[in-house]
Amino acid sequence: MPSGPERRWLAPGLGVRLALTRAALLLVVGPSMGLLIALVPIHIRTASFDWQIELTYPVIAQFMTMAAYASLRAAFSYAVALLCVVVGTAMAWRKADEPVAWLGGALLVSLPLSLGLGGYSDTWEYYPVAWRAVLIGLRDVISFGSVIAFVLFVFLFPNGKLPVRWLRWPAVLYVTAMTVLAVGVVADVEVLADSEWLYPAFMAAFLLPLPLGLAGQWIRYRRLSTPLERQQTKWVVLGLAFLVGAILIDISVQIIVTDRPGLSWLMLVMNLLILLALALVPVTLAFSILRYRLWDIDRLIHRGLLYGVLSVALAGLYLGSVIVLQSGLRAITGQGQSQVATVVSTLFIAAAAGPLRTRVQIAIDRQFNRRRYDAARTLAAFGLAMRDNSVADLDRLNNQLVNVVQDTLEPEKVSLWLRQ
Repeated sequence: MPSGPERRWLAPGLGVRLALTRAALLLVVGPSMGLLIALVPIHIRTASFDWQIELTYPVIAQFMTMAAYASLRAAFSYAVALLCVVVGTAMAWRKADEPVAWLGGALLVSLPLSLGLGGYSDTWEYYPVAWRAVLIGLRDVISFGSVIAFVLFVFLFPNGKLPVRWLRWPAVLYVTAMTVLAVGVVADVEVLADSEWLYPAFMAAFLLPLPLGLAGQWIRYRRLSTPLERQQTKWVVLGLAFLVGAILIDISVQIIVTDRPGLSWLMLVMNLLILLALALVPVTLAFSILRYRLWDIDRLIHRGLLYGVLSVALAGLYLGSVIVLQSGLRAITGQGQSQVATVVSTLFIAAAAGPLRTRVQIAIDRQFNRRRYDAARTLAAFGLAMRDNSVADLDRLNNQLVNVVQDTLEPEKVSLWLRQ
């Protein structure tokens, strides 16, 4: 007899609903995979003309040809795209009875096309004219569907319900506006043409729901979410924060590298970082939706903050010490560059790494993990008092021990039993 998740399929009507949901999922996965495969020849033939490849190729020119480099980049992009499709399909298939899981899976499946991981489909001259309209239409439908799925996911995550009732109207307005626009684009009809009021109304319907959805997520997290749902939210925020941070850094690097060809290696590093950030999104989303190792996120965030802040602080100290020592030695010896400054700075950083890590960890615990920090301080103070024999009275010792347990563990009831 089926057990576990399989037993739910036997409920009246549930098997039909799961079958319809999974059929709808396949209708999303099939065209998305077909379009990604159709983009392969376009990607291979046009990859060498990518301005980022032309800019970063001199960094590794001695190791491979430009064609091999372009193919390698395409392979990495398709690997991330395949990861998104596989994880999204598996997640939505396993949790097909949960709307949030289905929306998240559909979002991951359509994400590669929306972000151009399979190559940009602006030119279809490698295919017959009759095919181009079908392929472009599929691309537009999937792209609009991805945007709609993302906004609905923001509204409904993590339990499939709106945090406040009035958010249903922005959600309905957004889906309606995007559907009308998608039909107009696919049918090649100017939906917003020759109208003075329709365009502002459409822009309001397009731009307002996302901030409102994020505000709803904040309300949900602060007031409505259970501890389990908060852990789910942390996983999703971790993946999105890493992706947004990588994109912002990449934009800054592009501005810097454009006028400085000698720093092209930075662009290469950022391209790899963007792919890593994109690969992290389906992983964190799957951990959240499937509720796998949810409570490990606190440790990941703590260590990420610790080593991130520590790395930035050590890099700043190293560069600052090198600049100061170079300036001082230049004033004393008259030499432009000196290896002494680099050696001394390295030794200084090696000596400062340990104490700086301790201070950063204390600061992070004090700011982001206040309860554990206060508990540690309370236990340390109690242990110090015991070592110093400052508590001589047994009754006073009992009271302090009970207070320490209450402050650190916060139990509902505390009692102390002493053996005579």
